[in-house]
Amino acid sequence: MPRPQRSELVGKGSFTPALGVGVVSLAVLALATFQLTRKKWAGSGRWIYAVSATVALYLNVFVAVAQAFLKFPALHALAPTGTEPAFIIAQFLVLGIFVYVGIGVVLRAAIYVVRITRAEWRSGHRRGGSLRA
Repeated sequence: MPRPQRSELVGKGSFTPALGVGVVSLAVLALATFQLTRKKWAGSGRWIYAVSATVALYLNVFVAVAQAFLKFPALHALAPTGTEPAFIIAQFLVLGIFVYVGIGVVLRAAIYVVRITRAEWRSGHRRGGSLRA
């Protein structure tokens, strides 16, 4: 078997929109990782992590849907240029699902923080000090 050329492994050298979305997704995942490892999700870290992870996953799914419309013949026939209604509806459907799930995740993270805060208040321990004299 012949050895592949370097340009075949790396690509044509052009920066595509999918690569741009990938770079943004990695930046958002870096924020999520920072919040995951910071102070065991104290304070606002829970909802920042939830939003970051959801946005990063949405960006990856956005590119996956776009690639599916390019690679699968049945989908490509529905939207050959990517500006047809079928492609736009699919992308808005994915966006709607992620907005719905993202709101649910953020609310759940906020409820969890409120439960922890109430439990700390009832036990008399709040941020290292005692509330009872």
